[in-house]
Amino acid sequence: MSSEKSQRTYGIPYFLGFVCGVVLVFALQMVDRPATADALSKGIIDLRLERVTSDPLATDAIIKELGPAGLGARWTRISVDWASLQPQAPPAAYNEAYFARLDDIISTLYADGVRVIISPLRVPKWASDRSLWASPPPGYEKGYRVFYPPDRTHLVDLRRLGAELARRFAKYRVLYRCWNEPNIYLYLYPQTRRGSPDFGAASYLRMLKAFSLGVKGVQPRAIVIAGATSPYGKHDAIHTSPLRFARYLKAHGAARYFDAYAHHPYQSNGAAPNVRPTDPSTTVTLANLSQLLRVFPKKPFYLTEYGYSTRDCITGFSGVSDGLQARYMRQGYRIAARYRQVKVMLWFLIRDTAPYGDPSGFFFGLEKYDGSRKPSWSAFAHLK
Repeated sequence: MSSEKSQRTYGIPYFLGFVCGVVLVFALQMVDRPATADALSKGIIDLRLERVTSDPLATDAIIKELGPAGLGARWTRISVDWASLQPQAPPAAYNEAYFARLDDIISTLYADGVRVIISPLRVPKWASDRSLWASPPPGYEKGYRVFYPPDRTHLVDLRRLGAELARRFAKYRVLYRCWNEPNIYLYLYPQTRRGSPDFGAASYLRMLKAFSLGVKGVQPRAIVIAGATSPYGKHDAIHTSPLRFARYLKAHGAARYFDAYAHHPYQSNGAAPNVRPTDPSTTVTLANLSQLLRVFPKKPFYLTEYGYSTRDCITGFSGVSDGLQARYMRQGYRIAARYRQVKVMLWFLIRDTAPYGDPSGFFFGLEKYDGSRKPSWSAFAHLK
């Protein structure tokens, strides 16, 4: 989730081979299929599970609500804060308390029949590329930030992190996603530099290679997921369009380092899921997802964030009514199920992160902050 997903920046104010081959690929991707459980798996995210200092009893209750006895989700995603997990440079040890809490959460989810996608993000200060600190994004002071990519000399440490995650969590059949929304500045900055127009994508490719080699070195048959791109991006230091980002990866041989690709096909302006973006070159939503699928036609796709907010957010999302959220959810899952490459779609979130009126909150939940359910709770629980 990012502050760049906004109505302002989405374009609202926020190829190839033989022709016959292109047509065939497009046709195969768009064939309808029944929206059954075996056609598209549903999942959901809850940020409370990522707060590793939280009460174990409370997180157990969240997992029960998420799983078969509650919402019936079969998947979830947990971000792993590299900066917190490894605050000191090697040979300092990992934060074992953090690892132990992750193990408690992931093992409980596994026992409840929920598959987990783990996703490291946030570069530690000791691993950060210091040459970038003097040129921050607008509004930021000079100095270290978690969004600067690792220095090349520390890519080996990202590889070791991938290996460590695989050693610890392979028994729970987790999937390993490399980073979150690396096409926008909140997670990888800068996206462009003088003399390097695809600096962000190039940085990410190096990170993906290191992470994947680490995971595969321990668990050769593990599923490594790349991308997880934000739906919007122009071509500047702040963001890269998801299509340009993916095409760069393809052109530079990234496909050998991942097994599946991820994307976040939000509609930030509150439009219905079937409304195509005004500028498809910068924006990829469910309505024009086929453009992105064609970049990697042989790779399965995981839509690792999707949702509608029921209040306007400081992040720029336009809110919809509670009833419309439930309606758009059902419609969105039906659309996603039409794409044979799409295997999983994760809704963001179970519960709002703050009361209505709090400008810092996310209001995509199936429940309000006080735990009262929106119509979308029942809609999600009954998705097939």
